[in-house]
Amino acid sequence: MSGNRAKLNIDSKFMHAKIKDVSDKKIKCRSPGCIKSKDGTMLMDKKEILNRWSEYVEDLFKDDRCKKPKIKKKIEGPAILKEEVEAAIKKMKMERSQDQIIY
Repeated sequence: MSGNRAKLNIDSKFMHAKIKDVSDKKIKCRSPGCIKSKDGTMLMDKKEILNRWSEYVEDLFKDDRCKKPKIKKKIEGPAILKEEVEAAIKKMKMERSQDQIIY
């Protein structure tokens, strides 16, 4: 008798989960390409997704400070060139942790 009750309980949980899935008003996106807008609605259109990413990155790196902080100590040495940074990035290996990098 207890085996039947356990099966009934499992079937009941499964049934309630399926009812919730079907009746839930929220849109669930299972594809990796869709994201939510600021207000929480799901974006499916490629242009909207690109605009949202642009908006997100802009908000992420926005500098709200009134004025830039002053550097009190003079930094000595030559300026770092953009080409040096690009060369260093190209030289880096993908998917390596810091302790695996050979100097």
